[in-house]
Amino acid sequence: MRPIKFQAWDTIDKRMVTVQAITFHHLEGTPHTIKVEGKEWNIEPRFKLREFTGARDENGEEIWEGDIVLRHKPHAVVFCNESVAFLVERRKPDGSLECQEYFDNFEYEKIGNVYENPELLEK
Repeated sequence: MRPIKFQAWDTIDKRMVTVQAITFHHLEGTPHTIKVEGKEWNIEPRFKLREFTGARDENGEEIWEGDIVLRHKPHAVVFCNESVAFLVERRKPDGSLECQEYFDNFEYEKIGNVYENPELLEK
């Protein structure tokens, strides 16, 4: 079983932060607030929540939702609702994105994330 843990991209301070706790909306069941550095914050609009996938790359680095991994070319790691799983995303010839494939430990190298290194997906 993988450990359940979260990080968040702080869109104002432009940095990744560790999420200490999450409060969920009592009716919708969706994340509502997070605790970061001892302070509680509304997730929207400041933070972009991301979850640990449970996988590690070929160098032992943890792979998180929103990371960019390399296998022949860069791919973003996304949560795909249809498959209820973390997958790598691929750009189709028409420019749209689709969930492509499951990824296993050690098949990819983590090279960045979509928040700090979006240019890596443009290659």
